[in-house]
Amino acid sequence: MDRRELLSISSYVTFGTTSNTTRSVLLEVVCADEIEAFEAEIEELREERDNCEKTLNAMESKLADTQSEVAELKAANEQLRTSQTIDFEPTVEERKRVDLAHELREQSWFDELDYWWPMNKKYKTPTEADFEEATDRLTVDENTYTDNFFDCVDFATALRAEFAMEFQINAIGTVITRNGRPHAFNAVYTADEGMLLWEPQFNQAVEANEGDRYQMNDAVIHL
Repeated sequence: MDRRELLSISSYVTFGTTSNTTRSVLLEVVCADEIEAFEAEIEELREERDNCEKTLNAMESKLADTQSEVAELKAANEQLRTSQTIDFEPTVEERKRVDLAHELREQSWFDELDYWWPMNKKYKTPTEADFEEATDRLTVDENTYTDNFFDCVDFATALRAEFAMEFQINAIGTVITRNGRPHAFNAVYTADEGMLLWEPQFNQAVEANEGDRYQMNDAVIHL
């Protein structure tokens, strides 16, 4: 029964065109229909409320799971950061460019070089022992050699970059040889032992003109 029918019946009853009994029956019908409609609406609202509660509970559960995952990721990230922190502070001394130039000229192979390029006015140099310990901690040699994509040049560059980032040591240079077997490795200006040639792929010192890969004739040094 729609609203217009209810109004019609209400008016019909009000103007007394029916008997008392008829009016009573009509009122009961109207009230019953109204009650039934209200109860149906209430039931729909209850179902909607229940659905909302279920959705809210699911969202709260998902939020709790997400917060737990975030906490775990933060803990794992902190553990990784801590494990990657190098608990070591090498002994360093400061040198000038002229000191570096003098040390290079003292090398027996200096006159064989094509050219060398000192890129800084000042250098922080480690002792030889601390340099070797630092290379063990940096583990550059644990990278995988990949021809063209991570080769000898990248190993030498990585060692320079790691020392600069971790210790602000800039006395690590790159040697590029062009005779024999072209190769790249490192030249290290140490505070106590002077110039050291270093193979970053194997974490060991090498001798100038030793084998095909370390021929200093026409080599280039960026330091």
